[in-house]
Amino acid sequence: MRNTICRPMRTPSCKPTFDMVIEQEKPDLVLLIPPITEYVDGGFRAMRWASDRYRFHETLVRVIQESPYADRVVTLDNPTFEGRKTQAIQAIRQATGFTPRTGIS
Repeated sequence: MRNTICRPMRTPSCKPTFDMVIEQEKPDLVLLIPPITEYVDGGFRAMRWASDRYRFHETLVRVIQESPYADRVVTLDNPTFEGRKTQAIQAIRQATGFTPRTGIS
């Protein structure tokens, strides 16, 4: 896990790509959903991460905290899909002044 996130950011061949993405992409907001729901094998998930998904999340948070995006992160931690959707809409409205029409009920 650490090799797939942390090490590439520190190797000479990947770091320029990471820096380029940070330079070119100037997000107003980064929405982060922690692993708060049950990890179900629906046939499309990489189940090898099932037991380490919180460690993966913690590593991702550390990588983001070291980036220029750190002050733009909003964690959507409501335990329900509807609650996370509401949190996202509020965060988007606050960061951009725009209220998204989701079409999702």
